[in-house]
Amino acid sequence: MSKERNDIINTFVEDTESGNVNPAKDAGIRIRDVIIKADGATVMGADALVRLVEASGGKEMTLTVKRPP
Repeated sequence: MSKERNDIINTFVEDTESGNVNPAKDAGIRIRDVIIKADGATVMGADALVRLVEASGGKEMTLTVKRPP
């Protein structure tokens, strides 16, 4: 039986020639936030989120985030 789940996004830092880049932090996503939708599509885990982001072709996306109290 498959159980719906959403992964916690901890951090994402990419090293570039101009220094570190943290797109999640730049977008206002915090440690322990849970991304539940990306452009209206339900996110069923980190792999699904990666696929949705890659399929966006680099365009800006709208994320729905569940933030713990």
